[in-house]
Amino acid sequence: MTKGLRKSWFEIIISCLILQFGGTTLTGVLLGQTPSWIISKSALPAFLIMWWLTFFSPFDIYWNTIPNNPVLLFFIGIGSSLSSAHAVGSWGVDKALFNAFHVNTQQIRQSLYTCIFCGTLSASGGGMIAEWFNLFGTGDSTFTTKLTPKIFAIEQYKITATLNRSFLLSILYLSFIRADFSKQFGHAVLALLQVIHFLTQQMVPSIDIFQDISFLVLQCLGIKSVIDYSSTKLKKK
Repeated sequence: MTKGLRKSWFEIIISCLILQFGGTTLTGVLLGQTPSWIISKSALPAFLIMWWLTFFSPFDIYWNTIPNNPVLLFFIGIGSSLSSAHAVGSWGVDKALFNAFHVNTQQIRQSLYTCIFCGTLSASGGGMIAEWFNLFGTGDSTFTTKLTPKIFAIEQYKITATLNRSFLLSILYLSFIRADFSKQFGHAVLALLQVIHFLTQQMVPSIDIFQDISFLVLQCLGIKSVIDYSSTKLKKK
């Protein structure tokens, strides 16, 4: 955390809730159903326990041990990768594919866009909301909509990595399901790819296969990363 940063416990817990469950909440809104984390008997209690241990553990164990322990950070990173894979599959695409609580279940299941959006939002939506409302800001600047979130900033294009990876993995997972592979197989592939990506980033941070694939597709379509409004082609005649 930023040194000298002062926040109320209520603001911190709301910020963490949005960051943790914002994506699955967006998926629930998209599908017109109650977000699964609210219905779950374990998700919210587990969140509250981890929140308390992070900010109020005896002797401030968390901040005195974990941030400075590379071994623990490594295993936390592995766990985060598995959690992200779970968000794409179980908490994302599966919500659209295997949702039996709608009168239009078949239409939702057959909609490629709905399935892909659910997987993408569940795995990256929380971070987007947090960034949009500047929840990582300092002083009194939080919960205020930023004019240009970093996810759209030209000079910080790499921030889109999580969004891009979630999108591509959603497409891949949906492809497996449509090809009659089991959910378990799809989940295993997602977990494996996320862990491989984490390990690759640890060893060679400059390599991001998901960003490279996205860049290649954009290149093939002739889409530039930056649109220059000063271009004479865009000027009104």
